Amino acid sequence: MKKKNIIISINGKKQEISGNIDLLQLIESLGFDPTKSGVAVAVNCEVVPQKMWSETRINPDSEIEIIHAVQGG
Repeated sequence: MKKKNIIISINGKKQEISGNIDLLQLIESLGFDPTKSGVAVAVNCEVVPQKMWSETRINPDSEIEIIHAVQGG
């Protein structure tokens, strides 16, 4: 059975992703290393602790905000 794609918003930009995906899979698909600190994620204005990423399903029309801290200055 083919997975249905869904539309979500990531940092204010609409994107089409594979349906039936969790937050951890999304973060990894975007190129972030979930084993490193410095990444914070909110889904629909609710901060999701990193230990809950694999348990958080992404639904159609979800609004995801990803903040990645970097060193430098």
